[in-house]
Amino acid sequence: MAPADENELRHMLATAVELGKPVAIRYPRGNTLGLSEETPTPIPLGQGRTLKTGTDISLVGVGYPSHQALLAAKTLEKEGISVGVYDMRFVKPLDSQLLRVAASTAPTVLTLEENTLCGGFGAAVLEFYARDGILDSGLKIRNLGIPDRHIPHGEQSSQRTKLGLDCNGIVHMVRE
Repeated sequence: MAPADENELRHMLATAVELGKPVAIRYPRGNTLGLSEETPTPIPLGQGRTLKTGTDISLVGVGYPSHQALLAAKTLEKEGISVGVYDMRFVKPLDSQLLRVAASTAPTVLTLEENTLCGGFGAAVLEFYARDGILDSGLKIRNLGIPDRHIPHGEQSSQRTKLGLDCNGIVHMVRE
């Protein structure tokens, strides 16, 4: 599980406790967006969520990039680009139904992750689309994440900017 923010982390912890078996949660670090007062409740295993609908491109993120995708969508919509934003929440199991929605509502999908591209979330999405025959429909897909090379330590915001994993980087990739 990869929470987009601290509220999602609370729900994911409740999910882990309810499952009663080993799980992996990627803990976010750095500044937080603010906690809500809602009671943490378990999330159905492997269920993502639609944050915004759009018809030109689907931004399919896991973890922190989901919020950056929402910011990018606001910028791009000012340019007339209709953007869907999907927070997958789980790297495994993937929400196959939500992935099908993302692919069927827009001709292009951009995956977003703070993880290595080789063998990461985006690669799993590509494998799913290939297995499901969705790639045969002409779907365009790009992956945005961490390249397979050494990334020096540094402040998160600086690293995200260098890697294009912030709002501006996502906007730039969509424009390409």
